[in-house]
Amino acid sequence: MSGDIPLLMVTVVGSGRKQSRVLAQIGEKLRRRGLQACTLKNWRDTVLSDCEILLIGCGEQETESLARQIEDLWTQKWSSWYRATREKKGVNHVA
Repeated sequence: MSGDIPLLMVTVVGSGRKQSRVLAQIGEKLRRRGLQACTLKNWRDTVLSDCEILLIGCGEQETESLARQIEDLWTQKWSSWYRATREKKGVNHVA
């Protein structure tokens, strides 16, 4: 399933400063290794389409909403991939 959402999403849960520092360190290390890593400033931000790894900061009270958002994104992407795969095989009806 390649396409317009990252292949891997990493969430750092914690308080503001520590969370920001950890996200910056992880992002820098990944970019030094040649990976396209993007950091969302807020879990409500729009997901960027030009990165392989998405780093997300999240407060402890926001984890449920973030998990739901990630699940929704994955489900949408899987549905698109499945539909495209079925169409390539010549099957027009998707259950």
